[in-house]
Amino acid sequence: MASLSRLLKIALGTVLASLLAASSVSMAEDATKPKKKKPQTEQTAPAAAPAPAPAVAMPSPEVMLILVRNAILALNQANFTGNYTVLRDMGSPSLQTASAADLGIAFANLRQQKVDLSPVLILTPALTESPAIAANGVLKLAGHFTTKPLQINFAMTFQPVGGVWRLHGLAVNTSQAQP
Repeated sequence: MASLSRLLKIALGTVLASLLAASSVSMAEDATKPKKKKPQTEQTAPAAAPAPAPAVAMPSPEVMLILVRNAILALNQANFTGNYTVLRDMGSPSLQTASAADLGIAFANLRQQKVDLSPVLILTPALTESPAIAANGVLKLAGHFTTKPLQINFAMTFQPVGGVWRLHGLAVNTSQAQP
């Protein structure tokens, strides 16, 4: 049986890019100045200058809303049907290594509780952290949907793959809604 950390990693690895094909990632050139080369001596081999990595632009609020809603709806459909194959196949390449069975285990608690995540279709999430793009280009979004009696909490990451934001990690749980 998979360890809890593996299950959490798998839970953070559910995928869903084909729903996001309309939301493209815009890549910007790195605006940093070229670095000065060190003078070469006879004892030192010339160092290859690393190519500047393209910076990933922050998606618009509308695109972030689509990303969050699509990820949670895909999970809701997988939980409803018990079939996590499509969810897995739509993710970033590094997370497509998880099996559909692993994803089913990772989200078994939500499935067994029969949590209906579909209200995310009509509600706007409240972000609990500012959206951020890490140095490796991964976008992190975290927040909740104010639903009753249970609030839907989420943390998810997206990775740009071929100009499209693809789900890279997903954690969803519920808590008692605030009065």
